[in-house]
Amino acid sequence: IGAYFSLLAYKDDVIKQSLFLSPVVDMESIISKLMSWFEVTEKRLEKEQTISTPIGETLYWDYYCYVKENPIILWNSPTSILYGSKDELCDFATISAFEDKFTCDLEVMEGGEHFFTQKNKYRATEAG
Repeated sequence: IGAYFSLLAYKDDVIKQSLFLSPVVDMESIISKLMSWFEVTEKRLEKEQTISTPIGETLYWDYYCYVKENPIILWNSPTSILYGSKDELCDFATISAFEDKFTCDLEVMEGGEHFFTQKNKYRATEAG
């Protein structure tokens, strides 16, 4: 979520180098994915305004509207992205499209998940 808001907040600024770790670069697709996982329609979300999901995430109508009205369309800073190949939240096609559109450097960590740093920390501890 931090990358999404940073991309919006600093879109007009020139930053020397941006480093993103498993970034959310298309928040609308994330929310839409969550909605489809839990069979929540746009009409239902509008009617209920907030809907809790079984995974602890809450869907909000006003937030969904904000995200639809504020896609990432401008980013002028050199950017490097580290992405986990098993990221189930941010799909590779979305990251790849962002990389192409904004000429980023992309490094894919094989076996990494969306929160892959925690998993790797566990593996390192496990290995001793």
